[in-house]
Amino acid sequence: KQWYQRRVAITAGVGVSGNSLALGYFSSQLKNKRDLPTLLYVLICSIDICTCLAHLPVAGALFTSRSPGLFDSMVVCSVWKITNDVLLRVSMFLVMLLSVCRKFS
Repeated sequence: KQWYQRRVAITAGVGVSGNSLALGYFSSQLKNKRDLPTLLYVLICSIDICTCLAHLPVAGALFTSRSPGLFDSMVVCSVWKITNDVLLRVSMFLVMLLSVCRKFS
């Protein structure tokens, strides 16, 4: 039971820290060369950081014996689901766009 709680928290922590490092690197590269792939990498890192942060309330609910916490409200649940879906779809779209961009460059 606790392995899942730890896994969600560790994954979110590693995801935020790793993507923050990558965002810093690609942001510094963006200052030197302003091209589409570098901009896409910056956007992908930003979206991935937001995705990882969006899972922190889930980890919080898991650490408190699955008490709803923020998810006690139907409005919060709806907003969280829409936000999570949009973040995931935008992330997939940006990776697809990066792949197409690299294919033709």
